[in-house]
Amino acid sequence: MAAPEEDYSSLPLTERVTHKIWKVRVGAYEELTKLFKKSDNESDFKPYEGFMKNIATDSNAVAQETGLTTLLAFVENAPNPLKVRNSIIPAVVEKGFGSSRAGTKNKAIELILLYIEVDSPEPVVGDVLGGLSAKQPKLVATTVSALKEIIRLYGTKTVNVKPILKTIPKIFAHTDKNVRSEGTQLVIELYKWLGKAIDPHLSELKPVQIKELNESFEKLPQEKPTQGRLLRSQVAAAEAAAEAGKGDEAEAEEEKEIDAYDLAEPVDVLSKMSKDFYTLLGSSKWKERKEALEGFLEICKTPRIADNNYSELTAALAKRISDANILVVTLAANVIEALALGLREPFAKYKTTVMTPLIEKLKERKQSVVDALSAALDAVFLSVTISDITEDVLAAGKHKNPQVKSESMKFLVKCIKNTRTSPQKAEIKALTEMMVKASEDSFEPVRISAFEGLGTMMKVIGEKAMNTFLEGLDDIKKGKIKEYYDKAEVKIKFSAAKKPPPPAAAPKGKPAEKPAAKKKEAVRHIFGIVNFICINIIVRYFNSFCPLWGICFEGFCTQEGSCKTGRPSKKSSTSKSLECRRRTSKKGRKSEGRNYHIQIF
Repeated sequence: MAAPEEDYSSLPLTERVTHKIWKVRVGAYEELTKLFKKSDNESDFKPYEGFMKNIATDSNAVAQETGLTTLLAFVENAPNPLKVRNSIIPAVVEKGFGSSRAGTKNKAIELILLYIEVDSPEPVVGDVLGGLSAKQPKLVATTVSALKEIIRLYGTKTVNVKPILKTIPKIFAHTDKNVRSEGTQLVIELYKWLGKAIDPHLSELKPVQIKELNESFEKLPQEKPTQGRLLRSQVAAAEAAAEAGKGDEAEAEEEKEIDAYDLAEPVDVLSKMSKDFYTLLGSSKWKERKEALEGFLEICKTPRIADNNYSELTAALAKRISDANILVVTLAANVIEALALGLREPFAKYKTTVMTPLIEKLKERKQSVVDALSAALDAVFLSVTISDITEDVLAAGKHKNPQVKSESMKFLVKCIKNTRTSPQKAEIKALTEMMVKASEDSFEPVRISAFEGLGTMMKVIGEKAMNTFLEGLDDIKKGKIKEYYDKAEVKIKFSAAKKPPPPAAAPKGKPAEKPAAKKKEAVRHIFGIVNFICINIIVRYFNSFCPLWGICFEGFCTQEGSCKTGRPSKKSSTSKSLECRRRTSKKGRKSEGRNYHIQIF
């Protein structure tokens, strides 16, 4: 008869967690799980933080799986589970991902996802990527699967996928087919979110691998994926917005397509340029010029180019745009396009160097050359605004070659469609007047380009604003412009100027004073003061002659005691003539005649 098992439940929980018997550890893990699920007090978690790594790396398979359940409860409920993150995640990747038990692997991946939910993806993804260097193929395969789940649930807007994209060639070069199979699923998931932006990161794969991936991409549905799991910070932000009443009112922002430029690392193309590049580019042999451009073009075929001093290079390329050999011209335009696309905004300072030669060469009859020149112009525009190219386009609109006028207006149409900054009023006027004039050109392609340009401009500034420029055109031309207006798709929409907000209401009980009334009262006050001063001056002047003229201004008389009478009665509205005492002049004679006393009111 088997001996009864010893009861270890009386031992402290901290001892049972590290007990040598795996069943005792399992019982301790289960007890901890119950404790963690019903508590949020830090005192219930802190004593066991030091045991978390040992639980994650338990040597017994059953105990390890049970321990992962305990870890999930700990991370889910602990006030601060990040204290032990740096020790738990590498341990889970090393021991949990390599387990032969499916339940253990699933719980290990769930623990990784939960740690991302609690905080942020970056530190977790960094630790998970370390699993790709493991020697066990099954551990590497589970690591790739975990990366796929991270992308699937949290999306590329929450997760920085740059470190993951760098590992794609390594995953597809692995000797184990299960690793490569999981890598295929990872890339397919990335393609759902990134689209064509992932293509540059697949360039190092084998042609057969790229072909298989492209076939898988074609079978995918067109719907864009959505984030299936939110971070706790995102949940809190959504709840705060809902409480503030902004959840329903906020307009859904337009989904911005992910750009390969944003995912790529900048490449220093000048350091990779051959030392004899400029010598060959200036060679008298067209084949050498062509080979130099072909070699450098391959270097420039990268989504992102490091900013540097490209003044010498752009000047040399601009010179080759006017080359006698059309193959050299085409390659020079291709290099300018690649540089502009790879540099973006930093290329703006070289616009003046290349824009004029590119437009001038649009007179070339061979369509393939014109297409290369047009593509280069389009790429240059990505680095500038419509204001920067207005002068060049206006000059091209006066060109004597009708093809230059037509192609430059086609370029303008693309600029208007793709601009994200509204043109200034002066630029709108100048460009529109140029196109109106071109709409009457004798060369039909010029007229067609002008109609399309006017219709597209109307889409940007609005019908009412555009109609002022179209008054001189007949109904047929206006109809063609309207057709292009209806078809045009632009990235910037016309918006009418907003009316200023009404003035704030005056507080109750205190009627608001009108500014005009205040001004009128101030003017009246000033005139009153001036009037008073003037009267005083006049009265004092006349009073100085009072003894001679016999006129007294009562109240203002400066001859103290000279007046015989007092003020008139209140009933009298006018002052009567009163007798004044005769005054003796300096000569001793008395002044004769009638004397007057005047009251000033």
